[in-house]
Amino acid sequence: MKQESKRWLSRALVVAALLGVGVLVWQVSRPTGLGEGFASGNGRIEATEVDVAAKLPGRVAEIKVDEGDFVKAGLIAALVLWYCWQLSQYRGISVMLVWVLAICLIYNFITSKTAFGRYFYAV
Repeated sequence: MKQESKRWLSRALVVAALLGVGVLVWQVSRPTGLGEGFASGNGRIEATEVDVAAKLPGRVAEIKVDEGDFVKAGLIAALVLWYCWQLSQYRGISVMLVWVLAICLIYNFITSKTAFGRYFYAV
């Protein structure tokens, strides 16, 4: 083998070994289960239907979902951002849009990536 081929092979082996060690450390240090204060199970949940009415009269402009649709993470934030974007079309990017975007992104990160956020979201 040429010297260059040996050098490339040795570097590839070092990278593969480091990647393997990284995956092993990640698997060992990864938390298992839901964490303290959370429970899991399966079964049926019974609920009572509740009627909700607005205090102020108004009309629904558009219904974006159907009954039984699943809401994906970030969908509400995306709808709010879309609405703010529509508001800002006349005069550039509004300050309100920047604040709403920042708050939605921070809220999404905290509730999905941190233990405190999952506890806060569950309460």
